[in-house]
Amino acid sequence: MDKYSELEKMNELKEKGVITEAEFLKMKADLLKGEPQDSSFNTSTLGKGLSVSNDKDISFYMHLSQYLGWLLPIAGWIAPIVLWQTNKDKSKLIDVSGVNITNWIISNIIYISISLLLSLILIGYLFLMVLFVLNSVYPIIGALKAKQGEVWRYPGTINFLKS
Repeated sequence: MDKYSELEKMNELKEKGVITEAEFLKMKADLLKGEPQDSSFNTSTLGKGLSVSNDKDISFYMHLSQYLGWLLPIAGWIAPIVLWQTNKDKSKLIDVSGVNITNWIISNIIYISISLLLSLILIGYLFLMVLFVLNSVYPIIGALKAKQGEVWRYPGTINFLKS
């Protein structure tokens, strides 16, 4: 039996729950020890058959899709939520990132509303400038973390949804 058919059998055992993800990764490493690894071929998976790089990419684009609001009003709030809702069953990374982004969007709407009210007494303009900076920086940090497979919770976010 060649290494790759053995790897497929181990993956089937993992998917059936006979072995854990950690056991699968150790067995895979032992099996492929000494072979050069092709970085374009990634056999590890998160969730239901979607490769890790695809999960990271979807999460990455969810964060960056918030910038659509700069081109089309409200699109920066709708696009990440649509991406999350259509892909949340594919992996935990996508689901948790989507919850974090949605919580930030809801919090942001509240913060903007309060800042607009406070603009009547001028202090709100300062808050709006701070929100502009945060809305410029947070999606970039979140996207970079997502590319590394990490979940980043935007500071100052109110947790409306739980992951």
